[in-house]
Amino acid sequence: MKIRSLTNVQVPIATEQLEPDPTGKYEHIVTIQSYYPSFTTAGGINLPKITRCLGSDGIARKQLGQGDDDMRQDAVMEQVFELVNYLLAGDRETRKRRLCVRTYKVLPLAPQAGIIEFVPDTIPLKSWLDRAHPKYRPNDMSEGEAAKRLHSARERRQDVVEAYLTVCARLKPVMRHFFTEASKLPMAWFGMRLNYARSVATTSIVGHMIGLGDRHTSNILLQDQTGEVVHIDLGIAFDQGRQLGIPELVPFRLTRDMVDGLGTSGVEGVFRRCSEETLRVLREDSNVIMTVLGVFKTDPLYSWTVHPLKLRRKQQETVPAATARSTRPGPDTHSTMDTAGGMEDQPMETDTVEKLAERALASVARKLDKSLSVSHDVQELISQATDPNNLGKIYFGTCCGFYSRFLNIVTDPPNMKAGDLGCEPAVNMHLQFPPHLILRARIPSHSKRLCTAVVE
Repeated sequence: MKIRSLTNVQVPIATEQLEPDPTGKYEHIVTIQSYYPSFTTAGGINLPKITRCLGSDGIARKQLGQGDDDMRQDAVMEQVFELVNYLLAGDRETRKRRLCVRTYKVLPLAPQAGIIEFVPDTIPLKSWLDRAHPKYRPNDMSEGEAAKRLHSARERRQDVVEAYLTVCARLKPVMRHFFTEASKLPMAWFGMRLNYARSVATTSIVGHMIGLGDRHTSNILLQDQTGEVVHIDLGIAFDQGRQLGIPELVPFRLTRDMVDGLGTSGVEGVFRRCSEETLRVLREDSNVIMTVLGVFKTDPLYSWTVHPLKLRRKQQETVPAATARSTRPGPDTHSTMDTAGGMEDQPMETDTVEKLAERALASVARKLDKSLSVSHDVQELISQATDPNNLGKIYFGTCCGFYSRFLNIVTDPPNMKAGDLGCEPAVNMHLQFPPHLILRARIPSHSKRLCTAVVE
């Protein structure tokens, strides 16, 4: 019980960047003064807790407490991003363009828990698009109708690419309006759009290098002051997205709304040039990148693969309501899903881990291969990311700018009535969402969850 007798201990804030002190005294660091007595919850299946930590400098900082999810891979990916930023800062061309990947602190506390720095002044891309599409394109096809069409084409084994193109013709992108809303002055508008193009290019190339997947609109944040994008939830990496029930076929997210935000030049101009410069630097310093990644190969705490049950949950968290019946667990898989948390933590054999690590590192090495020109590789990546044949065939939470998101439920809502989402007889639920995004829906009686498609 000696811990209880400790008082006035100076504990640094876990999510604060701590610069090395050559003297080793660390006398001028910001420490924890107190925590606010209440907390809020963010969206998602695990309901992360948002707490506020009051520092010794009098500034309250938000922190995200995440449970039932492995934070170790997120922490490793942030270390890779910091290495990439160091390399980009050392090159004259990329430093001139201020190319970098926005990072944040991730502190794993246990195999299934951790603390994450709350990125300030950001909004999920999904939240803004949910509001913008009906505002700027009120006569376009609704997201519910579009999701049903895409699902129907897949279920009936029809031409999904043709269905995708049909939906695209009736749903137009609106991302350009984000910058006109945030900036009223021409120079500020131009600066935000320039920052957006540079950050999208950099994160796309870096994300492709490490095989980052699961890039739906809830996992991409927009800085409402600078226009930069911030990627969160980095648990699917090293091309593990190809192991999903419906594999991801695109190297990075470059859907119509993402391109619309780049301006009239689209993927040409700033985006292409910044992509080429980023890939050039990564190629030139490939030995450094492979050396650092090779260190993780001997890390016993790092997992080079994702458990199949976690992969299944990833797309179940983002499956549209129209597919709720066809994707819910069957009788033979229900008991397995109940014990998923224990199974994911079971260690794998050493030789299997080594093979998976070698395969992942070989994939990174291939992407940094110098046999072809930088411009050729960038053109190939852009073509793959925007090819309707790829977007139409993959999971339709990705194609056409559609992404779905898991919504949290509270029972016994006031003044609710069933929506028309094509579900089975259901009970009424209230969705925990900001007031301007409150939805009314009908939830299947066998499930406590609702997944609904949203338009990008």
